[in-house]
Amino acid sequence: MTTAVAAPFRFFPLQVAGTRRLGPSLARVTFAGPDLRDFHSDGQDQSLSLFLPHPGQAEPAVPVELGDGWWQGWRELPDDVRAVMRSYTLRALRRDDDGHTAEIDVDFVLHGLEPDSGIQAGPAARWAADAAPGDRVLLLGPAVADNRAIRFRPPEDTDLV
Repeated sequence: MTTAVAAPFRFFPLQVAGTRRLGPSLARVTFAGPDLRDFHSDGQDQSLSLFLPHPGQAEPAVPVELGDGWWQGWRELPDDVRAVMRSYTLRALRRDDDGHTAEIDVDFVLHGLEPDSGIQAGPAARWAADAAPGDRVLLLGPAVADNRAIRFRPPEDTDLV
């Protein structure tokens, strides 16, 4: 008899629920979506990947229909079509009354958006600077609570500040 093992990560289609400027070069983007209820994390030091659309695209181009072959299919897409992928650490997570994830926050550093900075803004900074409610992204994140994308694991008796 075989026992099915849950995949530790999966894709979550999300929408921007809100944005907030935390400073001249830092923005917090709140994401939500019905599938987020299956996002499993305690919110501490959780690494995740965001796939962002190019300007003019309604949603990021990632061939999730290829199952485990998505990575190869994504790499084969033309550069101007293939979704921009960036890795982030979860800033905050809020749960609904049933204990399921309802919203998550990700902070974006807005490098190079000032005209005199001498730095060219990257695609994620440009996207975050213009993000608006309803904008769509794709998140690759944990589908199980004990996942490999938590890099800081202090002992259980540690006091966290």
